Amino acid sequence: MRILANTRALAPLGGIEVQLFEILRELAARGHAIDLLYDWEVTDLVSDWAEADDFGEYRSFTRSVRRVSGFDVPRRSPVLAARNLVQGIRAGRAARPDVVFVNRVEELPWAHVVSAATRAPMVCALHHVSPFSPRLTRALGHRVGGFGAVSEFLRQRYVRDGVPAHRIQVIPNGIDPGHFTAATGLQRQLARAALGLPSEGLVVLCYGRIIEGKGTHVLLDAWQQAAFERHEAHLVVQGLADPADGGRYVGPLQAAAPPNVTWLPLRRDVVTSLHAADVVVFPTLLEESFGRVVIEGMSAGLPVISSRIGGVPEILSRGFDDLLVEPGDAAGIAAALHRLRDWREHDPSLGRRCRATARRWYDLRNTVDATEELLYRVSGHERRRARRVPVATAAGAGTYVPAPAAAVGP
Repeated sequence: MRILANTRALAPLGGIEVQLFEILRELAARGHAIDLLYDWEVTDLVSDWAEADDFGEYRSFTRSVRRVSGFDVPRRSPVLAARNLVQGIRAGRAARPDVVFVNRVEELPWAHVVSAATRAPMVCALHHVSPFSPRLTRALGHRVGGFGAVSEFLRQRYVRDGVPAHRIQVIPNGIDPGHFTAATGLQRQLARAALGLPSEGLVVLCYGRIIEGKGTHVLLDAWQQAAFERHEAHLVVQGLADPADGGRYVGPLQAAAPPNVTWLPLRRDVVTSLHAADVVVFPTLLEESFGRVVIEGMSAGLPVISSRIGGVPEILSRGFDDLLVEPGDAAGIAAALHRLRDWREHDPSLGRRCRATARRWYDLRNTVDATEELLYRVSGHERRRARRVPVATAAGAGTYVPAPAAAVGP
């Protein structure tokens, strides 16, 4: 198939960009021709993205990568809307796609025009709730050949908005279990040394966007309530603050944080941080449609304390309900941290159970299989057994390179 896809940025700004990158890379390896459009230049926001040169990595497996002015169709700016649509039509016609694969529901107005101009059907990946009214959501979805929702929670939200249930397939996000491996004791020590963290004691990790909705302030409150001695435990907060915020949110948090809190910038390589950690916390206050951080942590053999909100409970309902806390419950997070303080000694099978769940239900190959099947069905192309084509990948930056696989160490 010839697939025309779009992304906001060629950088890991969030789970949507990361998941799309991995899916497209695997689809290209299966012999599909990928043409990619993007509209943001953001390498200056991610500390090591320019060094990793993933624009070059995209170019290694796509047929073309082209920047356009945007995917929005603002009604209050006819000039901008016309420019975005004209560039999309030109890029689409040049690609001659069999299917248009749009990755944000708010970009459906743009995709409708490109689809009509290229006479290619649309598939829309649903990663979050619709920003439109139910009436407009229903209208925009009318000509979409099929939807892939990352959770049953999200599927039900769109059904409630009036999108026919039979047109929405649940396709959970997936990760490569060969990349998110569990660390041995030696690997854990090497990872901590690479990040400048204490070699002994509990290390708790929280990573992703540092914004109010992600609950970083709740975690800092929980950390104060947990009252660990400095030598007993260390908290790592790794992520990207909102550049438009000007430090108004993260600045006071950093100023008030105790000495046993380390702040690290967002990096493409999160495996090093996962290998250094004993516990991951995902304290979101938002109705997360999925929760990629949760399956990454579990695949690395770590328990993940998470908010009971959105689609996250679907992941942890498979035997890990005790890791769920109510959104904003700092005391609940503090209590969970104390329960998990010595889990490697008191419940040594916990890491293996976490990893087994992630491997069984959230393997990237299953995600790509379901996405490929949906694209085939909507495009009308007959599925063919294609020879897998190797694609180049860039090694993550940093001094620590994890082994390809490992059992959960003590």
